[in-house]
Amino acid sequence: MNAPRISVALAAFDGGAHLAPQLDGVLAQLAEGDELVVSDDGSTDGTLARLAACAARDPRVRLLRNDGARPRGVAANFAAAFAAAQGEVVLPCDQDDLWLPGRIAHFRARFAADPRLLVLQTDARLVDGAGEPLHPSFFALRGSRPGLFRNLWRNAYQGCTMGFRRTLLDAAAPIPARIPMHDQWLGLVAELAGGARRGAVAFDGAVLTAHRRHGANATSLAPAPFGRRLSWRLRLAAALLGRLPRIRAFRRRTWKGLALAAALLLLAAPLAGCARSDAVTVSAGLGAATVHVDVDADGFWYNLRENAAAS
Repeated sequence: MNAPRISVALAAFDGGAHLAPQLDGVLAQLAEGDELVVSDDGSTDGTLARLAACAARDPRVRLLRNDGARPRGVAANFAAAFAAAQGEVVLPCDQDDLWLPGRIAHFRARFAADPRLLVLQTDARLVDGAGEPLHPSFFALRGSRPGLFRNLWRNAYQGCTMGFRRTLLDAAAPIPARIPMHDQWLGLVAELAGGARRGAVAFDGAVLTAHRRHGANATSLAPAPFGRRLSWRLRLAAALLGRLPRIRAFRRRTWKGLALAAALLLLAAPLAGCARSDAVTVSAGLGAATVHVDVDADGFWYNLRENAAAS
């Protein structure tokens, strides 16, 4: 499969001293056809001027501005960046983290290898505001793993270490206004659209991000009071139930598309023109999905790739 185009979606608001090194680290990893979409939520500390200068220097950077009277908030700011993204794979980006070398290449390779994958969640090490280590693994700290109900109650989907296929927005957008955070919503929609059992969700232990905890983060690692958590989860559950018809329709389209692509391979196999003893690979695509199969001249497939949807 061709390597997907990457859209990094960065939500900015009064980024301060941490913004510049994050921008430098992201831009150093972007390929020529990739993009960095930055949504600024009305910064007043010089962040907007820094971002405008960055966009003027680099054509891969697109800057969106919130010209409203007040900030929209973290989730809505990220949603604006997601809506503007044009790449096949979207990587949410916190303004104050540090992306480690090879991060974008890792996401690109994982999504290129598996057309079923909708959300890839990777690990991070935690550092303080000066970059000094706090904990080597968010996964270990949080007990991160896939699962609808466990992540509905104790969320392990972390946007700053996540990547998702842009087609997921067909089911996930618009992000509901009254839910706690965008990343949990995206992860839970992907769980309902297939989950780990169907390969739609994967948790990857690669540590690709230094996630800063500096006292002024938009989110906290400490658990909220029980009543607030319960209220948030009830809102999430209600929003998921309301979105369920769209998620089911998205799931049917996605998996039927992969199955049809596999069927097209089998129909096209006799045209491969190979001798029975030869091994050839035929590929077919439907929408964003591409599958590959080894066939012989009589159309018998003998190795449908692990990343294909159906045999």
